[in-house]
Parts: sequence; C-alpha cells; structure tokens
Amino acid sequence: MPNKTAEELALFIDYAVRREEIALAKAFLAEHKDDQQAMPLISEFYTNLLEVSDEALLAIKPLQERRGLALFVLQTASRHYLAISDGAEARILGEYQVEELPAELLAHFGFKDNAAFVADCPKTTKLSDLRSFTREGRCPVCGVGESEPHILGCPVEICPWCDGQLIHCNCRFELMGVDEIEDEARLQAFEDILEAKGRIPFSREQSPAYPSAGHDSQG
Repeated sequence: MPNKTAEELALFIDYAVRREEIALAKAFLAEHKDDQQAMPLISEFYTNLLEVSDEALLAIKPLQERRGLALFVLQTASRHYLAISDGAEARILGEYQVEELPAELLAHFGFKDNAAFVADCPKTTKLSDLRSFTREGRCPVCGVGESEPHILGCPVEICPWCDGQLIHCNCRFELMGVDEIEDEARLQAFEDILEAKGRIPFSREQSPAYPSAGHDSQG
C-alpha cells in the first residue's frame, strides 16, 4: 500500500483514534510531516493498525540498522510495536519483544534466534526518539553515524566526482557507460568504482536542511 500524505493521515486520525488522543496524534503528525524516515512509519501505523488499536502514535524510536534496513519501536500510551523500514516503505512486525521475528530478518540483523534478539534489545525507556537520534550526529535518512559511509542510495551522500547529490548526478552513468543501472551486477560494479574513488562519509554539515525542512530527496 502506498504511503499516505499528511492530509490523508489526518483524516485517518479523525476516524480511527480515540477522541481524547486525536490532538496528540495530529500534533505528532505535524511535527514529523516533513521527516522522510518518520512518514512511512506513521503511514504504516495508521493504515494497518486500525482494527487492533485506536491509540495515537506518540513516539518513534530507532532500534537497529543494517544494510539499508532499520528497525524502529513505535510507541503509544500503552503499547510498543516493532516496525521495519527501508526508508521508503515500512511494515509493522508485531509488539516489541513479544512477537517473534522471521528467521530471515533475524539473520539479516545478525541474530541466531529470537531469544538472542530479545536479549540484545533494550527497554524502550533507554531508546532515543527519532529527532534526538538524528541530532546525535546521524544521517537523518539512512541513520549512519558521522564519518561512516552512507547506505548506498541515500540522498544525502555526496558524489566524490562532482560534489553533487550522488543519486541525482550523471556521474554513475558516465563512468559505467550506460543509461541506467538496474541490475545487481551493475550496481555492484558501480559500488566498487565508488569505493576505489573514495566515498564521502556522512557529516552534519552535509545536510543542514534535514530533518525538518521538507527537502524532497526522491527527485
């Protein structure tokens, strides 16, 4: 299901959230409506939990990130849900530390089984909220820390050849001699060329407009 706009989600909130929490739900939505990490998660929460929850979403807390996928805890007044997102789409996996993760996701995040995952996950009170997380020297889109390379495809990454946005400049096509890079082999070949050139790691100065200025990174 495509992500909903802030206006569409406001209508969902009017219909689905208990009356006494509507103002809280809309305030949280307004605060994060330009946040590219938050909006897919908010959209997933309100479009797919309508039948099981009428509570407002009050907090989004990053949990773990690995190879382009990130886990988040979505918090209401009484429950905590585990969600996964690739930055463009999100999916709720169940209640945090209650539902078991699928084996393929456990393997992706480096856990041998669900018990190991639960043992490694802190209480939600020890997790930073999304805004604090991005202010703590992390890329607001892909979540890497300062001096770390971006997840390939992150719109904040700077091209080392032209100093433009790597996902929007033409350098990758010119270097590869192609009009598009759509298969895994070509993508890996470009990543090898990029690594050889020297990727520009994340720094706070790269994206002063994030996370609240509503910059459209999808182009």
